[in-house]
Amino acid sequence: MENNTTCEASYTLVKEIDDSGVFSLVSKVVEINSNKQYAIKKYIDTYDMCPFAFELECFSLVCPYIVRGKDILEISTKTSETVGIILDLAKGTGKWLVNLPQISWEERRMLLTEAIIALHYLHKCNILHLDVKPDNFLIFQDNDSVYRMKLTDFSLSIQIPRNKKYVPFDRDRIPEAFTPPEFDKKEYNLKHDVWAFGLSLLYMSVSASSFKKKYNKVLHDHDISELIKELCEMNEDKTFVDLIEHILDKNPITRYSMDDVIKHKFTVEGLKSLNYKVAYPISSYEKALESSHNTTQKFHKWCETKGIEQDVLDLASIILSENNTLLEKMFIRKYDEKFKLMMKWAVVLSLSRELIENNVDTGNMISELFTNKRDVDYFSAIILELKLNFICAKYQLVYEGKEQGFLHLDW
Repeated sequence: MENNTTCEASYTLVKEIDDSGVFSLVSKVVEINSNKQYAIKKYIDTYDMCPFAFELECFSLVCPYIVRGKDILEISTKTSETVGIILDLAKGTGKWLVNLPQISWEERRMLLTEAIIALHYLHKCNILHLDVKPDNFLIFQDNDSVYRMKLTDFSLSIQIPRNKKYVPFDRDRIPEAFTPPEFDKKEYNLKHDVWAFGLSLLYMSVSASSFKKKYNKVLHDHDISELIKELCEMNEDKTFVDLIEHILDKNPITRYSMDDVIKHKFTVEGLKSLNYKVAYPISSYEKALESSHNTTQKFHKWCETKGIEQDVLDLASIILSENNTLLEKMFIRKYDEKFKLMMKWAVVLSLSRELIENNVDTGNMISELFTNKRDVDYFSAIILELKLNFICAKYQLVYEGKEQGFLHLDW
């Protein structure tokens, strides 16, 4: 990307901030009308190779210490179509914080408390982050020049199915340096996040310059698990060290959960200083599911003949029932009503599976709907475009606060 190019009619690109992401590129932009600076997270690959709906969903959470989307842009190039999500511009990451020697322990303590609030809230939504590391905690400065910390980057996150305590392993999601000792590539669970979080908190609790002065070596987050003893020794706050010892318990059964962390003395004292009362998300999923059964009976009957998984069917029913009017607006061309219905079903089923797995949809819903190969080839591109346009239109409304996300995580 070149500097000072227009990435969309409303924003001007200034410079790249981070090009190290596997799935995305983060750049600084300026909103033309207000001259205010923002960050834009642009997904690199085409949508069929890099689905991002679940991350957009996470960016709609209402926790004040989780980064929230501001705007969403459709970005077209000569070869592909993708989206960019507009976010508030941060001062830096958890790594930046470590290299900020002038910050006091009380200020740092407040930031760590905000990080605790964020991951606790995410876990109460039954979401595994799975990429917890200092780089994914952003530092902002409010109007009073007070630093604030927020959790970001949900490209590898996934929701634990209702009534279950884990997600089956599908692909490597946890960074190697933050992998818990018990991880066996069979499943993901909440305690895996907690281990990585403990390492991140410990890393962000110290000053890199003080660490180098004491131990005569550079502090890196990629070898953090080998520095636990040294970093604990650097902390004079024994309450914090006690919390870390419980979080980094090598036994996952006795290791703290985020419910335990939020009740620990360190967090309780931090909450008092922040004057923050712990909030809990209220999901309306079950109510939405019950309501959808009245309007999607024909859809349900068809899905039953195709053996669609129950969790995919349930979420697809909610999406179809609540967003049928918006889906209708996505059709620019005129189609036979039967074809329109089939394309809408393909979109909601594919989107449902993607949101549940946060992975490329391999369900081949188009093949299920269109038995003729020529129809499959012809409608695949149309349905993919329809799905992308639908996602963008939906999350534009969500970020404006006019609608709730697809998953009814909170409200």
